[in-house]
Amino acid sequence: MVARKQLVEIDSRPAVPRYAAGDDQTATDHYKAGVELYRQGRYQEAIDALRASIHMQPDSLKTYYSLGIALYSGLGRAKEAAAVLEEAVARDSAWAQVYALLGAVYMDLDRKDRAIQFLKRTVALNPEWENYNRLGLAQLRSGNLTAASAAFEYAVRQAPWHPHPHLNLARIYERQGREQAAARQRQIFAQLRPVQDQVQRHLENLAAFPGDIESRHLLGEAYVAQGRIEEALATFRQVIAIDSSYAPSHYGLGAALHYKSELQAAIAAYERACQLQPDLVGAFADLGQAYHQLRDYEGAIAAYRRALALQSDLPAVRTKLGMAYAQQGDLQQAMEAFKAVLNVDSTLVEARDALAQVYAAQEQYAAAIREWEAVLRLDPRYPRAVSQLRLAREKLVKKKAPDSQTAAKRGLEGE
Repeated sequence: MVARKQLVEIDSRPAVPRYAAGDDQTATDHYKAGVELYRQGRYQEAIDALRASIHMQPDSLKTYYSLGIALYSGLGRAKEAAAVLEEAVARDSAWAQVYALLGAVYMDLDRKDRAIQFLKRTVALNPEWENYNRLGLAQLRSGNLTAASAAFEYAVRQAPWHPHPHLNLARIYERQGREQAAARQRQIFAQLRPVQDQVQRHLENLAAFPGDIESRHLLGEAYVAQGRIEEALATFRQVIAIDSSYAPSHYGLGAALHYKSELQAAIAAYERACQLQPDLVGAFADLGQAYHQLRDYEGAIAAYRRALALQSDLPAVRTKLGMAYAQQGDLQQAMEAFKAVLNVDSTLVEARDALAQVYAAQEQYAAAIREWEAVLRLDPRYPRAVSQLRLAREKLVKKKAPDSQTAAKRGLEGE
């Protein structure tokens, strides 16, 4: 009775849906259906559709690859996936993605040597950091710490902005007893992870809502923070193509171009941002910096002043304004700017150093010495202060020498 009841229960389970192929469908139709069914989570139907496509077009590498993904990622049938992917590389040995997937499949099958073989082939075809990171993980699991370390170090050199290779290196160094190196890599990982999390979050949001301008702009800013300037440029330009009046992305574009030292193009982007949003303080400040670097001191001063008019508590901008005045030759305006900064915060060494330089340019060496001595009390290793202080003292001695001689001469005449 029990056995019969179990049999009834088994027979009553719903059958796994199968793919219903039309008589007039082409290999391409089957392939597209397989991809869509996989996207919907209907894995067995996807597999049936992809097999139907291969039956009609047995030389389509992308179909073998998609079938391998459906078998492995969809249903976890790693052995079947390996057989399909082996067939694919036998037909075309130059597609790195297939080798990378084979490496993952064989790692799951605990065939580490075979996995490493395919992952080495992957990096030979496509030496991207992700592939070296995968190879390093496989070598780590196989116990080859030296080879794993070399792979992760290569990944770090290629993608210093991504946290995962740094974490993997830390694990290697810990196992090798290199505690300081491991701690350094973990520190870098902790610094990089929040920004990478932002990137991932924005990418996921854009996958769901491609027209979300703010998410796309924020993705560009995150790329800038990672130093991925080309990706940032492309992202900001995408936003501008969608909405040319979006000022923050013109500003972001300018910042990315500025990073590449393309100053004229950066200025054009900054100015467009300022036209679109006249209260964009950062754009005016960075516009001033770009003009400053081009030695257009008049343009720099105008932009710095506009930024300070919008927000007065910007000591770095006011210091740069003073420097622009000094380089233009207006030492009095420069001195006033530096003193205004120091009245708010007397510990800002750059402003104090700049003030000392203005005093020195006016041959007020005693005042310059006083300022550079203050700089060195705040930062004993401040490089320019050390050399300039010595030079100012020498000039002060020379300046006093003629005065001493004149006084002595007058004394003799008086006698």
